[in-house]
Amino acid sequence: MDLLIGAIAGITMIGVLVIVHEFGHFIVAKAFGIGVPVFSIGMGPSLTQFSWRGTEYRLSMLPLGGYVKLAGADPFGEEDPDQQNIAPEHDFMRRPIWQRLAVMFAGPAFNLLLPVAIFTAVLLVGDELPASVVSRVAPDSPAEVAGFVEGDKIVAVAGAPVASWLDVEAALKPNTELKFDVERAGKKVELVISGLSAADDTLGAIGLYWTELAPRIGVDDHSSPAGRAGLRAGDMVVAIDGQKVATFREVRSSLSEGKSHKIDFQRQLDGQVIDQSTEIQPDPLWAAAADEPVPDRWGVVPFDLYVRELMPGKPAEKAGIKPDDRILAMDGVSLFTWEQLVRRMAATAKGEEEATPRPVKILVSRAGERLTLNLTPEMLREVRAPDVIWRPVMGVQGYESVTLGPTFKKPYPLWLAVPEAVRRTWLVTAANLAVMRNIALGDLKMSETLSGPIDMFRMAAQAAKSGFETYINRIAMVSVGLAVFNLLPIPVLDGGQILFYTIEGLRGKPLSLAVREKVQMAGVLVMVALMLWVTVLGIQRMFTET
Repeated sequence: MDLLIGAIAGITMIGVLVIVHEFGHFIVAKAFGIGVPVFSIGMGPSLTQFSWRGTEYRLSMLPLGGYVKLAGADPFGEEDPDQQNIAPEHDFMRRPIWQRLAVMFAGPAFNLLLPVAIFTAVLLVGDELPASVVSRVAPDSPAEVAGFVEGDKIVAVAGAPVASWLDVEAALKPNTELKFDVERAGKKVELVISGLSAADDTLGAIGLYWTELAPRIGVDDHSSPAGRAGLRAGDMVVAIDGQKVATFREVRSSLSEGKSHKIDFQRQLDGQVIDQSTEIQPDPLWAAAADEPVPDRWGVVPFDLYVRELMPGKPAEKAGIKPDDRILAMDGVSLFTWEQLVRRMAATAKGEEEATPRPVKILVSRAGERLTLNLTPEMLREVRAPDVIWRPVMGVQGYESVTLGPTFKKPYPLWLAVPEAVRRTWLVTAANLAVMRNIALGDLKMSETLSGPIDMFRMAAQAAKSGFETYINRIAMVSVGLAVFNLLPIPVLDGGQILFYTIEGLRGKPLSLAVREKVQMAGVLVMVALMLWVTVLGIQRMFTET
């Protein structure tokens, strides 16, 4: 069933994106009076067709996208026997350069208009926003010291009313004292967080979270009751004594001291999810380590800073970090989340791209023992700015799994929905452009960022299972990526044709037929190789990611 959902969701997503893209070329060409002999939904042999106003509209066999055929266009620099005797006024190649450029730009432009339309529709119905309710508080964090507890609803920051978690995040200002008005059990409470550093510029960095940890567990000491029961770091608890659990907090609260419990859990083994059960017995003689940040009588700890795997040759491996290590502190400062570690590690370079990072000491727990590992400046040279994703750069992957907190619907009026939709589209576009830039500069690897057809099908299936709104939002974001990719100056893409026509405009004549043929064929070979590569990567991710 999951495979069927993935196939339907993936085919629909690709179909919508390509049809919108081709419709952009089609409608602008028609507006200029350029001939469009064929507009096909789908690829391959035609199943049915009809003609209207000089265009044959086809429904083709393969439900993957579609295409338009422009009168007189010569994508491979060859004569098309089906397009002889084209009236000059309908011949694409005889139209002014600016019209040809407009037709080529129209495809990516429509891929950018689609997310604006989707985001606008979502906002008009009601944007799903995270409520300003605290789902968890990191131990020993500035938020816990200030007195925050789970379930607090933040109603104002520095006197300004807030309704969503995004509003609270936007109000956070480093290096200042912040006053929070909180509703707790029907009463109003004022809490103050002071002494925020430059690295404390997110709610997660100060210990406040809208999300809850999923019921995945860490087991730090194999001699603990949890360890002796056979539980290991990364196990996902499903039920305790027959009662289902949905969060890590529920796991903790369901384990009553002084009695045994049956635990049903799931474990990843060789890419397969295996259902298992065990019984955990209390042990009054066992105690957690004295410096354990989140002590527990059973040896069950949060999974958030456990190392799942390492990338060979990266700084984390060179420093001696190993799979199943639990990262406890950096330079003597206790850590509870990856976000805290990411921001503090990025700050070692002082935010300057060419700055030399300072050495760092990492405290880890390994099978119940504490070890201090050193990260030298040479190892840390890849960490240059806060916007660099630390874990892939350093070569560490952890167990990341959370459950969402409470939400609410916020409908937007049309005059606010449209500019907000444009803003969101621009943010996604800017993020895609930043990825392209980082790939070009060597800061990111293509294998870690590019997605192929397999990845798109997987993303579509996951989004579809999360609900219609998630699915169409995913279509919007992928549409932006398709627009940016199509503008790359590769000959078989729109960007390549735009480059050809721009050169023609500057030279006053087109490139020679021989040059166009060679460049086009080189572009085809590059695209075929790229598609094969990202498809293989997608298959590898499908079998290796947990």
